[in-house]
Amino acid sequence: MQSAGIEKGLPFLGHGGMWGDLFIISPLLGVIVFWYGVTWSAEEIALAALIGLSVSALLHMWYMRSDTPGAHGHKNLSPAGWGHLLYMGFALAIFGLFYFFTPSVDPVFLYTTTGLIVFHLVLGSHLILGVIAPTWYPDKPFQNKATWVILGACTTILFGRLLI
Repeated sequence: MQSAGIEKGLPFLGHGGMWGDLFIISPLLGVIVFWYGVTWSAEEIALAALIGLSVSALLHMWYMRSDTPGAHGHKNLSPAGWGHLLYMGFALAIFGLFYFFTPSVDPVFLYTTTGLIVFHLVLGSHLILGVIAPTWYPDKPFQNKATWVILGACTTILFGRLLI
């Protein structure tokens, strides 16, 4: 980004969520589909995809309101942003299927998955960047109410599922 004249922003390699997608979410999705995918009906998959893509689109519209330029876009989605919108939509669909349409989930795997997703949410909401405060990242995620609303809502839903 700096080579393009953008001094402050969120570059692709500095985005904690990108690393979480690569090392946490993608492998986790693969395991979930491998172990539990055969239990889902075509209707459940279609519904989950519709909901996942809709939620992802709404969140990406919200992200584009930020004043901080990033690899996913600034005021408009970049090609990487469109790719992430689709990736996140299908990831949300698979997690939705796993949490709400999968009978007989292994409890240890459920707890592990929940912990990993919450850790990913911390990475993706840039709280770690807020702690280390690199010069190229101007945002203050600890002061962002939306960060805490999204993190709180997702964590409540995920841990709420553990009680069912």
